[in-house]
Amino acid sequence: MFISRRKMTPIVGKSKTGEERVLRLTKIMSKHVETVRATKVIAGAGAGEFHVYASFESMSKAASVSSSLSMDDEMQALMAEREADQSLELVGPEAFRRVFGEPNPNTHAGLVRVYQMPRKHVPLAVDLVDEMANTYSDDTVNIMATVPVIAENMDRLSVFYGFADLAGLGEGIDRIGMSEEFQKFVMRGNELGTLIESYAMQRIH
Repeated sequence: MFISRRKMTPIVGKSKTGEERVLRLTKIMSKHVETVRATKVIAGAGAGEFHVYASFESMSKAASVSSSLSMDDEMQALMAEREADQSLELVGPEAFRRVFGEPNPNTHAGLVRVYQMPRKHVPLAVDLVDEMANTYSDDTVNIMATVPVIAENMDRLSVFYGFADLAGLGEGIDRIGMSEEFQKFVMRGNELGTLIESYAMQRIH
C-alpha cells in the first residue's frame, strides 16, 4: 500500500563509494522490511541518481521500521561514515501511496512518467491507468501508479512501467510507447495533468 523512497545523488569523484553505500543501505534495510529495491537512474530526469525503495502495508509499519533502523548498529555506522566523508546528496525518505498495481519482483528495469495534477483529477487518472493496464494485460509490462503522502511536491502522480530487463524496456518503448494506441492514452492523460518529467531506471539490488 505504501512505498518509501530515498534519492541519492553522487558527489563528483565519489560515485563508486556512493554506490557501495547505497548497496550497504539496501542490505541493512532488508533486515527490517521484506521488500527493498535499489535502482540507478540511467536516463532522463535525475540521470546518475540512486533510488532506494521499500514497501509497507501501512504507515504505522513504516514508522516502526524507521524507528528500528535508527537504532540499528550498522545503520548508525553507515550514517557516521556519511557525516565524516560525504559521497551522496540525500533526499528523503519520502512516502507514497500505491493507487494502482503492485511491485513485481521480476522487474529489473523501468520507465517512470511523472504528472503534475490537481488531487481532484487523481481518481480519473487512476481509472485511465486501469484502462491502459487492461489494454496491455497480455503484454510483459508491469504498470503501477503512486501519489505522495509525505513529500516535497504533493501534486504528483507517478506511473511506473516495469520490464524484466533493459532490453525489454527498450522493446517496450518501441512496441507500446510509440504506438498510436498508447499515444491516445497520453493525450487523455494530458487533459488531467501535465507530464513534467520522465526517467529510466535499472535495478542494482
